[in-house]
Amino acid sequence: MPKQAQSTGKVRDRTPSVDKGRKRKTGPNISQHVQRDMLFRMDPAELREWLGEDEAEERAPEDEADMADLDSDEDDPEGISQEQNILLDTDVVLGREEQTGGDADPVLSLGDVYALTVVQGDGRSTCRFEPPLWMRGPGRRGNNKYSALSPLIDFLSGLAAWFTREKQPFLNQPGPETLFHGEFDCTGDGLRPVVVQKEVIHSLKDAGVDVSDPDISRIKDRVWLVWENGCMPLESLFEHQMRLDWAVAGCLHHVPDKQAWSGFQSVPGGEIKEAVPLSALSNDPFMLLHILADKANKIAPEKVFSAVRKALDQNCQGGGAGEKL
Repeated sequence: MPKQAQSTGKVRDRTPSVDKGRKRKTGPNISQHVQRDMLFRMDPAELREWLGEDEAEERAPEDEADMADLDSDEDDPEGISQEQNILLDTDVVLGREEQTGGDADPVLSLGDVYALTVVQGDGRSTCRFEPPLWMRGPGRRGNNKYSALSPLIDFLSGLAAWFTREKQPFLNQPGPETLFHGEFDCTGDGLRPVVVQKEVIHSLKDAGVDVSDPDISRIKDRVWLVWENGCMPLESLFEHQMRLDWAVAGCLHHVPDKQAWSGFQSVPGGEIKEAVPLSALSNDPFMLLHILADKANKIAPEKVFSAVRKALDQNCQGGGAGEKL
């Protein structure tokens, strides 16, 4: 379950240990690799502070007027303001039963995260990253600090474009079932689970996005998908429960019959046939289960089996037995 957050006005300290107590450097004094690492570790508040360290010296008088004009612009009528506070209705987004607890509604300040805004249209949604004004650096031509933001902005924009292209059902109607839509119509070795970080990185690279595993690891808790009625952090895709749900959904997509799951059967690793289309394993459910458990970042097959049985029992109670997920 993705964690809930309460807006407190405080910023978590994500300053890299090598920079604590020292002014961050940029430009020719440090390598591009170190600079990228530093920028992906910062949260938006830290990044904004870093960009403003020399602001008073660098901004010309005419830039002040530019800032005043841009700050007075109206919010994008089609999207969600980067400065807006919204309710964290992740129960709606993920279809979970857990409650957040407490008396106050949890609130997310979009100024504290990198928001990938989902604009839902007539049958098609668009996910996009709109860099806030302070990231665009109006009037600062040639400023090395703002130029250094390009890899971060390109990554966030590429990630948003990937969701638009690959996850339309999820953007249109967010939930685990739509998130997993279309993921199981392939061979076992062709699986690219959206719930496994390294597989998402492979998919992004195939789409031309410049990204590495360290990039996502450093930033995934500060990248949020934001709908009009709810939101979720990117890191929730890779949590254990989501990976387990993915494996269960794959099992029941191809073998929805409860009788086929009457008792657990182990499959030796040397006998697993990943090159076989998953649809061909409807008569070999435990081969299917072991493939999916392994692809879901090596979840124990016994755990997947227990979760499959639980899901089938719930379907029977709800009158949904025999339906494909």
